[in-house]
Amino acid sequence: MTHKNDFFRMFVTRYKVVCYAVFLGIALWSTHSMAAPKSLTVITSVPPHAFIVEQLAAGQVEVISLVDRSSDPHTYEPTPKQMLAISRASIFFASGLEFERTLLEKINSVNRKLAVVNLAIMEDADHDEHIEEADHDEHIDQHSWLSPTLYSSQAEIVYNTLLKHLPEQSEAITLGHDHFQDQLSKTAQQVRKLLEPYRGRVFYVFHPAFGHFGEVYGLQQRAVEVGSKRPTAKQLQAIIKQSKSDMVKVIFSQPQFDQRSAAVVAAAIDGKIMVLDPMAKDLFANYLAIAESFVDSFQ
Repeated sequence: MTHKNDFFRMFVTRYKVVCYAVFLGIALWSTHSMAAPKSLTVITSVPPHAFIVEQLAAGQVEVISLVDRSSDPHTYEPTPKQMLAISRASIFFASGLEFERTLLEKINSVNRKLAVVNLAIMEDADHDEHIEEADHDEHIDQHSWLSPTLYSSQAEIVYNTLLKHLPEQSEAITLGHDHFQDQLSKTAQQVRKLLEPYRGRVFYVFHPAFGHFGEVYGLQQRAVEVGSKRPTAKQLQAIIKQSKSDMVKVIFSQPQFDQRSAAVVAAAIDGKIMVLDPMAKDLFANYLAIAESFVDSFQ
């Protein structure tokens, strides 16, 4: 009987040890899982800038882009859900768009610790200089990311900011940065090869979003939209006359804007509308898509 009791006590003791080990393992796994979420929440205004962050810090941060491809960045207002995300974010990469002026005022009331980094840099500035007076001027082309040159400089700003906030991830971020810049350089060279035969040509767009892109590759942008407004009947006739003189057959439009005015011009010149998206996230693919669309329109 004593042997049976000893055996029973030994069995119970071992059972308790095994259960404790299993419980401890689960507890440690749960603690690790809860302690290892992405360490930073990063906000960007536009998808192309979110793309930089994701390429440089894949898996290290949560990235939220405020404006999506279906939104007009000139009339955008953040949703309550986005304001909640901003309230817990660590970094906000601003793009120099109009809505940011009001947004930055709201941010001060919900997250005073948020690091605001301006990616709106000027064409002739060093990559550390930011637009001050002009970054919210509606008459300046604010789609700076469509210039591969400026986009590369913006990536440098993102890189240095991420290193500051995530020094323990510097090796991975540097690898991501180097790969990003290499891919951007290769893409820009491909685009230049496609567009070089058409240097000096004119392209027509509804909203003037592609001026930076055109400038890099020697193309001239003309817009249907006048001063961020739909053209008057008189202005529309002048645009139609000029577009006929330029012998264009394509009017480029963007999915974020009403295409009716562009359609009027396209019909008047016996041409067509082609849609380009300046807000597309994967800018490597989008640079090539824009270039190929321009080549098609010039032929």
